[in-house]
Amino acid sequence: MLYPLSYEGVTREARDSREYQGGIGLRAPSEADAGEYRNSSVASLVKRSMATMRVVSAKWAVTVLAIAVLASACAGESGGSEEARSLEPADAVGVVTSVSKDGATVAVGFAADEGYEYFDGTTFNIATSGGLQDADGLAADPNNLSVGDHIEVWVNACAESYPVQCSEPLARIAPESGVN
Repeated sequence: MLYPLSYEGVTREARDSREYQGGIGLRAPSEADAGEYRNSSVASLVKRSMATMRVVSAKWAVTVLAIAVLASACAGESGGSEEARSLEPADAVGVVTSVSKDGATVAVGFAADEGYEYFDGTTFNIATSGGLQDADGLAADPNNLSVGDHIEVWVNACAESYPVQCSEPLARIAPESGVN
């Protein structure tokens, strides 16, 4: 609810202030308004509107909290978790097109197999520690990957671009690749 304001005796700077909401002569009620209008219906309106704003704020807080709890509960369920490699089918399957070593990660260029075209042209940054498994499910060093190796990849989230950009991928050397 907004209250009209009188411009009598008000300077130009005051009219243009936030209180006047861009100088249109309206403002939201405040606790001070209730004190100004004691024993009037305006005072009760101000008090009710302030109470309503508090309830709305509380409802928003509860809603945001619920969304945060749901999001955190679902976070570990998708692609890039360690168990995903044994419980879920791979998000992407394809051939290594390039390998670039960069300390803690190995950038692996990727050409997707048929049915996984969404990931075609992607470069996966695979962690050197725990980011790659061999065909038997044992830890492997992504530094040993070569162009032409066939890999399976699990991802958590991907940025919608071309090529797609995926964070924290986990990979496994496909059984037919023969690399260890």
